[in-house]
Amino acid sequence: MRYIGSDTVIYTDKSEKSFEMLDFPDIETLTGREVKLGAIRDLDFLALQIYGSEDQWYKFFDANSPAIVENNYDIGNLKTLTIPA
Repeated sequence: MRYIGSDTVIYTDKSEKSFEMLDFPDIETLTGREVKLGAIRDLDFLALQIYGSEDQWYKFFDANSPAIVENNYDIGNLKTLTIPA
């Protein structure tokens, strides 16, 4: 739902094939507090507990995207998580 207003762009891969895709909005710089992760690694559940809605999970991903990418998208490897304000 958060990409509904995004523009459609043409992406051309190395083999010269072109694809239409939605343009990603800029990731806003989020500030927040950093917490140590325990056994809970489910971003939907954390979003429900903190924001009252599971639909807000993307805030965690946006705020922690460098660390998530460095860990090959395995949230289980993260020791801490930034909770956006």
